[in-house]
Amino acid sequence: ICHVLEPPDIVSYMLYQGVFYCGSLLLFTLIIEIMKKICFFLAMALVGLFVTTSCSNEFEPDTMDKSSRLDESSRGVLRDLLMLQPYNNTEEFHITTFPDGLPGQGYPVGWWGWTMAHRRNHQLSFGYWTNSGYKQRAETAIKFDLSRLRAGDVIKKATLRLYSIPTPVEAHYGTANTGSNNAFYISRITNAWTSSSTGVYPVVETTGRVLVPHTSQGSLNVTVDVTAMVKRMITNGNYGFLFRFQDGKPYTSRYFCNSGYPDPSMRPSLTIEFN
Repeated sequence: ICHVLEPPDIVSYMLYQGVFYCGSLLLFTLIIEIMKKICFFLAMALVGLFVTTSCSNEFEPDTMDKSSRLDESSRGVLRDLLMLQPYNNTEEFHITTFPDGLPGQGYPVGWWGWTMAHRRNHQLSFGYWTNSGYKQRAETAIKFDLSRLRAGDVIKKATLRLYSIPTPVEAHYGTANTGSNNAFYISRITNAWTSSSTGVYPVVETTGRVLVPHTSQGSLNVTVDVTAMVKRMITNGNYGFLFRFQDGKPYTSRYFCNSGYPDPSMRPSLTIEFN
């Protein structure tokens, strides 16, 4: 038995089919878009979880110390990179000495004293000058925490970076570098010196020390290979570095940013590559 649709019935049937298929297509498109957004948010959540897990609780919040493992698969080498760039380093000292004393202010011959360098106008400064006609020598001692290195770690390279301070507060002639010979040594301190004018002055060794050459530029950043000294620090004790001029000519100075400088990227840093 065949039922013949009359014209009105045909129109209704076609409208019903059209609405059904269009609705199904829209629903399918909506489901696809929802699935895309769900996948996107899941991927972002996984990335955030990975980054948080990798970085959480590894470093102190007030430092910029960083460490990472770099896989150089092309050479089959697995190495570690440790970057030490602490904020307000309490092992950073400005040491002042009066070799001939300063009678007018009661300082005896050979007197010396210190201040924490990060409290001195954001400056890590040292030099030779005069005070009331008497020689005044300023040196800098700085120590980085090497406790993250483990027994058996092999030091491949250690690099110390110092950044000239753009606007020196106390600098003579308004520049960070002055003097006819402002070359200076970076040496390893060999003793547990005490930060006191009645204590033990830092003693340095000449083995492995590095001479930073003279510069006539008013501002100059310094990058120094200190691998030999860091190796000695690990095996013979870490008492830090001492910055001292090559000669004692007056009116010589170098000014760098210290660990309290507002721009974290310009604070003194020690980068160690090891495996």
